[in-house]
Amino acid sequence: MSTAVTESSPEEQAESDQLVFNDAVIKIATKNGSGSQSANLILLRAICKMGIPVSGKNLFPSNIAGLPTWFTIRANEDGWIARRVASDILIAMNDSTAAEDIAELPAGAMVLLNDALKRFDTRKDLTVHAIPFNKLVAEACPDTKLRKRVIDVFYVDVASWLLDIDMETVLEAISFQFGGKKSAIILNKAAADAGYEWAKEHLPKHPALRMRPSNKTDGKMI
Repeated sequence: MSTAVTESSPEEQAESDQLVFNDAVIKIATKNGSGSQSANLILLRAICKMGIPVSGKNLFPSNIAGLPTWFTIRANEDGWIARRVASDILIAMNDSTAAEDIAELPAGAMVLLNDALKRFDTRKDLTVHAIPFNKLVAEACPDTKLRKRVIDVFYVDVASWLLDIDMETVLEAISFQFGGKKSAIILNKAAADAGYEWAKEHLPKHPALRMRPSNKTDGKMI
């Protein structure tokens, strides 16, 4: 049986030639105790399971709940995964650091901004997407007590859409992260699906950066 080969159009080929694959730095700014660490590790593991070398660096000046924390993910096909100062994408969830976090970005970077922080969208040389995280989590999670534990998984899903991160690996990473906690797995997977579908409907792909399956992490652990 023969297999049909689909050829790319000249426009699609030109677009592909301009993309950078498997080379990105994502900085996530949140607060201690928000539950963001689980979301960050889900995103990190999903990229790793795509076969892409990746590392994560957690920076928190204090262990006090509510104070700022940052998590930086660097993915690089060639294995260059040490922390890089300049970020390609900032996920801004903390109002106390948003102004400084955005000011530090190089021109051309992208910001995923909680829409409650839209007042910090002041630079014209960045691509900024204001995401209604609070609205999305309210729709996906009727239990108000659980929303703060689920809200951060939505930025994982938005980033996955923008960068072509395989959602199957995201769902697998959710199962791994929450072990045998069936209710947590079900809730977070439902939120993941909802966040991804929202991003798919409302946002274009990242104009320059994409992740695609590789084999550089075969037989390796994070």
